[in-house]
Formats: sequence, C-alpha cells, structure tokens
Amino acid sequence: MIQRQRAFTLIEVLVAMTLVALLGVLGYRGLESTRRTAAHLADNAQRWQAVALATERFGRDVRQAIDRPGYRADGSPSPAWWGRRQPDTQPDAAHLSLTRLGGAGGDTHRLAYRWTATAGNGAGKLELLLWAAPESTTPPRRYLLLDGVRELQLAYLNQAGQWLDDWDGRGTAQSPLPRAVRLRLLLSEGSWIERRYDIPGAP
Repeated sequence: MIQRQRAFTLIEVLVAMTLVALLGVLGYRGLESTRRTAAHLADNAQRWQAVALATERFGRDVRQAIDRPGYRADGSPSPAWWGRRQPDTQPDAAHLSLTRLGGAGGDTHRLAYRWTATAGNGAGKLELLLWAAPESTTPPRRYLLLDGVRELQLAYLNQAGQWLDDWDGRGTAQSPLPRAVRLRLLLSEGSWIERRYDIPGAP
C-alpha cells in the first residue's frame, strides 16, 4: 500500500516564513546593539586616554618649573610662576604661565595653560601655549590638549599650607614657586577630574 506524503499548506509556509523573518530581525537587533555598545566603549576609552595624556603633560610641566622670569607680549616682565583665576586682556593671556627645564641639554621653555570657551556648545578646550624661549615676546605656538572641558580651576599651595586661587610670586608672603598645584577640570560629561602635583623646585 502506497502512503501519500502530506504536503505543507500555504498557511504553514507563511507561518514558517514569518518565524524565520522574526528570528532574523531579532538577530540583527542583537548584533546592532552589540556594535553600538562596542563603539561606545571605544569612544569612552579614547576619551579617558585623552584626559590622562593631558593631565600627565600638565604634571610633567609643573614638576619641572624653575625660578626664571619670562616676558609678556607687551615686553613687560612676568614672574617665573604666574597664575590667575581670570586671565588678563592681553594677547595670549593664560590661567597659568611658568618656566620649565627642557631636555638633557639644559634648555628652558616658557609655556602657559589656558581654558577658552567654544561657541555654541557650552563647553571649551584646554590649550598649551609654548614660546621659543623665556625671554621671547613673539606669539607662541598653540596646541590643543583637551576639548570638551566646561571649566578649569587651579589652586596653589603656599609655604603656610594655604591653597590660593592666584599666584604672582611677588612680595614677602609668596616664594617664586608654589609648593604644589591643584588642577580641577569639569568635563562636558559632567564629571570632575582633580590632580595634585608637588613642585620640586619650590624653596
């Protein structure tokens, strides 16, 4: 006796195709979610690497600070270490200016750090200004250290153990260099970064 093989009905075929399509959509969404998560983690890693490099550069510069005055753009002398909450109105004004030792050859460099606002997004950027020599009054070279910075705060530790918002290294109450500097950055993500650095060259 020959048995007839039962064929699939149209409804069963349509149900099977629907299930396959549904599984495909779910699989695609899972892969897309994984891709977005991986991209987000990569962006975060790159961001924090940029923050680490910027703070490391800042720490390396301030730790090599020396007592050697520089000059402003108008030719007037500037203290070896000069820090202000609000920069003045001169060209290339900065929040912190200092002189530091260079490489093995004993060269010295005049440099500055400043925060500038970025129009339109409420954030800003941390810049490094570098002069050819401490006595130079020519415009400095500018380097972007870190963007996405809402605020820059600096404080300086004096010989009495007090943190000061401003430092000009003049007068009997201050030495040319502070004992330490505190760096605080408010990132565009809303988190604060704080670092403290000793100044070996301070008396």
